[in-house]
Amino acid sequence: MSERGRKRGRSSAPISAPPARERKPPNDALVYTASSGNVFADLGLQDADVHLAKARLVSQIGKAIEALALTQTAAAEQMGLSQPDLSKLLRGQFRPVSIERLMLCLVALGRSVKIMVEGPTESKAAKLEVA
Repeated sequence: MSERGRKRGRSSAPISAPPARERKPPNDALVYTASSGNVFADLGLQDADVHLAKARLVSQIGKAIEALALTQTAAAEQMGLSQPDLSKLLRGQFRPVSIERLMLCLVALGRSVKIMVEGPTESKAAKLEVA
């Protein structure tokens, strides 16, 4: 141990965790609602499909930045954004950004974006989806 560690009262003994407390199950059973698969719809937000599509595009932007090992500054410059705007985007503040702009950001990062339009079917309602 260094002199500095001794002066501050540190010892070389391992730190042990406090003893675990017993956790008693609650008296009442947990009540929950299964997700619809879209947290924005579950929260009752308007345009939930749009919010989910944007969230998935932003997730892909984050993955692309990580795969390219870019800093936020370099990635923002490549996408034509400011670093603070990219930071907000990656932290989930994407409401004012259009789906088109998010797709263009992905293209700027070297990712291909495909848009597929399907005809109506009797069993499914029309929807906006990012796969």
